[in-house]
Amino acid sequence: MKEYGESMNNPNLVLNAAWKLEDWKSVKNAFNLSSVVALAEIQLPDIQLMLYQIYAAIHEGRTKDVEKLNRQANQFILSTWQSLPSPLLSCSNKHVELLSMFQNIIELEESVKIMKDITMQTKKVLNPLANNAAFNFSLETIMSTWRNRLPNEWDTPSVWIDVLIWRSHMYKFVNQTFTSINQSIKKSNSSSSSSSSSSSPLDKKMKITTPLLNLSKLHDTQWTLIKLSSIVTSNTNNELSQHLINTLMQDTNATKKMVPAYQFQKMKNEMISKMNLPSELPKMISNINAIDLTTFEKWQRAELYVMKGKILEKMGLLSDSMKSYSAALSMDNNNDSAFSKLWIEWGQFYDRQLYNATKGTYSKNEQNEHCLGSCLSNAEGVKGAKGNEGDKGDGEIKKSLIIDYASSAMSTYLHALHCDSSPQTRLMLVRVLRLLRLAEDDQEGSKILDTFSTHVQATPSWCWIIWIPQLLQSLCRKESLIIFSILYKLCHLYPSSVYYSLRCYLLEQRGLKEKKTTTNGANGAKKGKKGKKGKKKQSYEYAEELMAYLRTTHSILAHETEIILNELITTFKPGPVEELLSAVLVLQEKLFQMCPEKISFSNFPS
Repeated sequence: MKEYGESMNNPNLVLNAAWKLEDWKSVKNAFNLSSVVALAEIQLPDIQLMLYQIYAAIHEGRTKDVEKLNRQANQFILSTWQSLPSPLLSCSNKHVELLSMFQNIIELEESVKIMKDITMQTKKVLNPLANNAAFNFSLETIMSTWRNRLPNEWDTPSVWIDVLIWRSHMYKFVNQTFTSINQSIKKSNSSSSSSSSSSSPLDKKMKITTPLLNLSKLHDTQWTLIKLSSIVTSNTNNELSQHLINTLMQDTNATKKMVPAYQFQKMKNEMISKMNLPSELPKMISNINAIDLTTFEKWQRAELYVMKGKILEKMGLLSDSMKSYSAALSMDNNNDSAFSKLWIEWGQFYDRQLYNATKGTYSKNEQNEHCLGSCLSNAEGVKGAKGNEGDKGDGEIKKSLIIDYASSAMSTYLHALHCDSSPQTRLMLVRVLRLLRLAEDDQEGSKILDTFSTHVQATPSWCWIIWIPQLLQSLCRKESLIIFSILYKLCHLYPSSVYYSLRCYLLEQRGLKEKKTTTNGANGAKKGKKGKKGKKKQSYEYAEELMAYLRTTHSILAHETEIILNELITTFKPGPVEELLSAVLVLQEKLFQMCPEKISFSNFPS
């Protein structure tokens, strides 16, 4: 971007790129351009140019100029904010831009405070009576605040880059300054120890024991680069993420001293950024195998196994991939929320294989046969029994694959819900209900339903509340008995949540039943009576049974709810004029549908 800005004579691009690259010479040259000088001298200053000037002033140590520019920038941003409409009425991109600039100005003020403290500390470094505790506390407080004061997760990567790159510059400056101070202290201590014995013992002791500044808590450069790498990775900017990781790896000393948490996040970002590069996949597997996993926590080890499973899946090694997922989830799940995410990852693995099977792109190599186990062997047995009916046997294999993957995905999603009932995990229930639809294609009709009935018992009943309408629609399908048991529990525990949806569903089913009875006539009614003995319950019969139970066990609640509903129906019933207008609109829509080419829209009032 810097080279492009220089070729196009665009000083804004040059300034924006040069300060991030720490090319302060280019920044200074850009300030001397006529267009930038004219922009700085106008009555209404440019806030972005003021930020570049503050960056350069901090680098050169001109603290007084920085304070003056900060005051001007604050006044200009506040006046601009005041001229905009209230953010409560309409929050525009300009509001978001000004808020991010506010954060930049605040952090620049804190950067000046850090520089002043470092200057004071440098002057007192050789003073044996100097107290370093106050300075260290101030610096650690600011750095702790920077870690907690981050842009929003939904902000664009450019906002994160502006904030975190400036912080990395300040961390680099602090580390370099502290290193030079410690070198001065060591020289002072060595010179004092070799001085003549004519010095008093007290002075000699004070000079020798001048404390070194603690650098262990000031290495936030690693955290900043890794955090920025995570942000750009989540925005699928893999090239920039890899560049940041390479920048971090250039400092070999920092890499050796990297704490396990940073090392884990760095490896995770690196693997995500290279996931779509087939040539890098074997190298990543080798790197994971060479890691000493004992340095990580259990949930971190499990997540590395999951990443390994994803890489093996990309390589087409489904059997090894499933073993890696299994190894990840076989660890002790002390961190339920973390292991819940891993269960979801495994379920999504099965969903991807289900998609491949339904699209006919499933693999029939030895590893896939090994990974499917008995499912595929049974299907192969069917194929062998068919003899020459090869196509039909292949269809049986495909159906067996679909049922096996669907039941496995359902099992993992429900396991995730057993570990953690967070909102993100509860959303997986809608996928479980969708997978239940595949039970209609299962000729045996047992595998998917058995999996669902086994795991649903341990699922908290309240997790189903938001899916009550979907559960009611499932009463007409193969899983009706299991769904009925779930709704029965909900009627017992949460009657107010079920009543409205159940009442609407029951009225709808009664209307459909009456309509069907009137259209079929007397012959249809006789056939229905003959077939009732051998048929299972209908959906409206389940609904009536649930409503009867609810009104019996919670009679007061049902009575009060009916009174409220009657009042609502009476109060909000449309009047005669509204009914007439709605009838006219319905007739008009029918006319448009019957002969739209013969109707002129100009004849109708707007």
